[in-house]
Amino acid sequence: LFLERKSVTTTLVQIDANWRRRFRRNLLRWYGEHARDLPWRRSQDPHQIWISEIMLQQTTVVAVVPYFERFLERFPSVHELADADESDVLMLWEGLGYYSRARNLHRAAQIVAAEYGGAVPDSRTELLKLPGIGAYTVDVSFDPEVVDVVACAPHSSGICNEDLSPGAIRVTGVSAGGLTGD
Repeated sequence: LFLERKSVTTTLVQIDANWRRRFRRNLLRWYGEHARDLPWRRSQDPHQIWISEIMLQQTTVVAVVPYFERFLERFPSVHELADADESDVLMLWEGLGYYSRARNLHRAAQIVAAEYGGAVPDSRTELLKLPGIGAYTVDVSFDPEVVDVVACAPHSSGICNEDLSPGAIRVTGVSAGGLTGD
């Protein structure tokens, strides 16, 4: 693991076990004090977590909350979503944009209902076979061992540069198991 901070000069620092332990403790403390109360955080249901992650792609949290609540009211399980007409799914999605997300979610729900009995698969390999689910979504949504923390100052376009923008800090590969233990 490396901490990279770019300013006038670039410095790379090896992150050791002590740094990771302090980081975990500080992150959990900060989260305990500042975490927003969000409906998907109150659930361990993979269906709800999946819906939230798809909705949150390229959409703000503030915009997603009412859509999430309405969507789950209408489609509380994978089976209800799978059995719905695509037009009903798209109507509830209206205003979130990027309608391919809704179409992929609906197709994936049909696959999950037909092939997995309505239970969201717990295998990374099986999840990646579903339309609209990529590696990042699997890692941050369904893998309890992965946490990827990225903070960056966006370019004028509003998009973070993968090479890290000035002032950026990227920490990757910290296990969630390590976040809760000390």
